[in-house]
Amino acid sequence: IEMDNMLFIGAYRSNEVNENHSFYQLMKEVEKVRGINAAKDNSMPVTRIDLFGLCLDDIGEFISDTLGKDGPSEVATLTEVIFKKTLGNIFFVKQALEELV
Repeated sequence: IEMDNMLFIGAYRSNEVNENHSFYQLMKEVEKVRGINAAKDNSMPVTRIDLFGLCLDDIGEFISDTLGKDGPSEVATLTEVIFKKTLGNIFFVKQALEELV
């Protein structure tokens, strides 16, 4: 694979993609090729950024702000329920709140 002047941004849920998945295999090949080329021509290697769910306190702040409350203590029970179901994934937190409306 020859890659000159390419920017690729991919997003996936790492807990849903194992080493047998085609996307995982593609990324391994790209990382291998970029690693070899980066050493030859001083180009940038592949950079991977892992994103994680927000913590309980952050979810409490978000829910409090969203519902117009004075602080997370006012939505503590709701926060705990939503956090357990979403594991801090802000997309799922927003969906859970929308379901309640």
